[in-house]
Amino acid sequence: MLHYIFLKLLILLTLISWVSIATNNCCDLLLLNDVKELKNCILSITSKHNSDILPTRAPYLVRKHGPKLLISFITRASQEIDEYAAYSLLSNILYMKKHNYGYLIEESIANNSIFKDDYTYHRKLAPILESLIDSNVSYPTVTNQCDYLIWIDADIIILDTNFKIENIINRFPKANLIMSADVSSIANTGFIIIKNNRWSINFLYNWYNERLKTNYINDQNGFEIVYNRFYNASRDKIIILPPDAINSDAPPMSRQKDHNQILHLASEHNDLRKEIFYKAACEMCKYENNVLKQLGIDRNYILNTTQRIYRNILNRKLVTIIGQNSLKFENSKDIIDDINIYSSSKIPTIKLFAELRQVVSKYCYATSTILNGIETIETLQLRKFIYILTKFIISNIIAIINGDHNAALIHSLENILMDIDENEITSLEQSYCYDQYMKKIADINCQIYLIRFYFIKNFPEYLKYGCELALDYLLAIPSDNTNIMVDSGAHTDNIKEKINIGMYILSNIDKLLEIVDKSQHHLVLDMKASITSQLGEFSLLLNKHDEGIDYLLTSLQVYNNLGLSLDSDSNAISGGDLRNYFATVTLYATTQCSKGNYENGINLLEKVISLESNHVGNMHINIAAKYKQLGRCLLLNNNIELARMYFAKCNQIIAAENFESISCN
Repeated sequence: MLHYIFLKLLILLTLISWVSIATNNCCDLLLLNDVKELKNCILSITSKHNSDILPTRAPYLVRKHGPKLLISFITRASQEIDEYAAYSLLSNILYMKKHNYGYLIEESIANNSIFKDDYTYHRKLAPILESLIDSNVSYPTVTNQCDYLIWIDADIIILDTNFKIENIINRFPKANLIMSADVSSIANTGFIIIKNNRWSINFLYNWYNERLKTNYINDQNGFEIVYNRFYNASRDKIIILPPDAINSDAPPMSRQKDHNQILHLASEHNDLRKEIFYKAACEMCKYENNVLKQLGIDRNYILNTTQRIYRNILNRKLVTIIGQNSLKFENSKDIIDDINIYSSSKIPTIKLFAELRQVVSKYCYATSTILNGIETIETLQLRKFIYILTKFIISNIIAIINGDHNAALIHSLENILMDIDENEITSLEQSYCYDQYMKKIADINCQIYLIRFYFIKNFPEYLKYGCELALDYLLAIPSDNTNIMVDSGAHTDNIKEKINIGMYILSNIDKLLEIVDKSQHHLVLDMKASITSQLGEFSLLLNKHDEGIDYLLTSLQVYNNLGLSLDSDSNAISGGDLRNYFATVTLYATTQCSKGNYENGINLLEKVISLESNHVGNMHINIAAKYKQLGRCLLLNNNIELARMYFAKCNQIIAAENFESISCN
């Protein structure tokens, strides 16, 4: 008997030693900077690790862990994202190994899968369902023996190596799905705890099929629809936790807290993901069981790294488009007013234009955050330059679509021709012209035809990103908006400029509604509600109170049409950008207080605080602003003691969040 026990112990130690040695070999590959070889190594040790703790997909096999919960993570890491995913995978497999969690890494969906591999919408749903459902039958059948399957996006890393999924599962034993809230929508689907049962599979199946019925462009849109459909009958089955409970409260460069266990670099550039995840992998490889707190990746590190990375990317993008680096001048008025720079700039591909929108916004936000929210002359001038450049780009695209163009402009668009995908060609004429182009036959008529085809197809996206860049500049222009209940004559010219930009955006939004697919109307209307709310705020700052209130009521009506209402259950409210909706209601409530309608204003603010607190938690920075406005309304109504209480609550959040630039006075 002792001999048998000793033999089993020896085998176990050998397996542990093998996994440790294999993992160290993968760590050694970090120095070679060969992500393909590194990923292959990770896939190899992950396969061995999984075989030691997970049963196969045959339902008659017994689990290898006895009564203990069997938990496996699953992610999707296709070759296109290896440049950063190899590092997040390595960091995370070391965490999984420590806790004996499985780690399924899907690179693609099998050709014989019953699930459509739509990477935009189904990149997580297809592999999740593939893991839980027997693909040989048409009806869902549980065959994976895990008690819980945890979806984790490839741009997420675990910061706390002592973080145990079981602690969250045990808090909500009746829950089938557990996620974190997103500040702008019901939930962030980057990290999902899924109980392996028929209810979960049925929900996921409905979520998966929502794409086929509505053509929504991302999985979170589809989730909201199915969530609301299931919610009333299943309140205890789906748990939505505060944003940073099992995810990041975006953006982490300004909202990461010392106790956060997870980092999600959603909507960030791959260069930033690569650098931060590389640091995480190095830290895990060096110390494994004695790592630095949050792997040395705290808010300040993320913020400074973000600013540096996006500054470098922005330099490259501007050189491509205008041939020079505009970040080298802080006093850029001469360049902003130089019409030749805009007229000689290239029209970027839609991918490059999308990246320009991202990097300008991220760089400027990081720079102002470092300075406690103060916009610098450099970043403000940069935003203005990009705004004017965007207007030129949109105007040139419209001219080409309408046939009003010159040969010089067409000859400068080789980058556009190179970006045309042969799979998008649908007509014989397009095919003929594409063949001419591929054979390098300089047929100007075919070039014009293909370029017009490209711009017509992508014009809605160009217009969308153009509106977003304009909105970024509009919001960055300084104005005295610390208290809209106080008459402000400061920055009048700036506010008028904001209104002009806002009207420009609104006119483009109306164009978008005419040309985009109906499945995307809710996104455009959400933008319309946001900009209309901004116009309401600016009108109030110019003492045009009636006009401002009309804008706010119009914005609230659009949000209402999208499905947002203060009368909704706090856990089921959805349909638009929740953060902007709550901000708009708050602004309208303060106008009611300024007009002496204290009861209405205070009632609205209390409802907003209740709903948003249930969504993001009562210590979220967004709640501090609502406490501040409620305190002011109460102060105007001579309820001094209660006002002091809400000012104190505001200060408590500010102190806890360490946001020194925000005042609760």
